[in-house]
Amino acid sequence: MNPTAHGPGAGASAESGDRQKGLFGLARSCIAFIDMPRMLREIVDDTLSGSGDVELVDETISGDGLAGAVDRTGAAFLIVSAEKIGPAGVCRLLEERPHVKVFAIADGGRDGCLYELRPNLVLVGDLSPQSLVRTVLDGAGRGATRTTTGTGGNR
Repeated sequence: MNPTAHGPGAGASAESGDRQKGLFGLARSCIAFIDMPRMLREIVDDTLSGSGDVELVDETISGDGLAGAVDRTGAAFLIVSAEKIGPAGVCRLLEERPHVKVFAIADGGRDGCLYELRPNLVLVGDLSPQSLVRTVLDGAGRGATRTTTGTGGNR
């Protein structure tokens, strides 16, 4: 199915290299709605369409999945139904297209999650035994359960 453009800039090519300036002075943002329920789509459309900074397109998932929808629309931001896509589908997309952000709306529009990949750098500095343990435990999501002070016997 071909994407259907809505809102300001409707009909502008998503692949156009000379896109109008939009959000934060950057190229106009293309946001794709993927298999969204009609009522929820209209609510989000009404909220976003007044900004003039976005091109909103409707898209359905075909045999090429979410990545194909991104390729067809040129969108870097997707709004999806969490019930239809699910976390596994979003994770697959982010592996294939790490530049994309996905807003998954759940519970009839009452809840949502934003998925994105972003690099995270934490400078550790001195690699004393204590900072090594703290860094490993924090990095593993376990958090250090105790802090050791002094120079004696704990390794």
